[in-house]
Amino acid sequence: MLKKSVERSILHVGMAEKSVEWSNPHVGMVKKFVEWSTFHEGMAKKFVKWPNLHAGMAKKFVE
Repeated sequence: MLKKSVERSILHVGMAEKSVEWSNPHVGMVKKFVEWSTFHEGMAKKFVKWPNLHAGMAKKFVE
């Protein structure tokens, strides 16, 4: 019984370690995903500025 109990606790420790390993890459992925979305927001803002800039140039060209 004692032997089985020790084996079970070792197994649980192993599972806990795997669980930690699993959550680490996931945390990393979440961080990357946040970085990506902020990056895209920045690009979207720049993209909005671009047509504005072109509209301004077009106006000057018409004048």
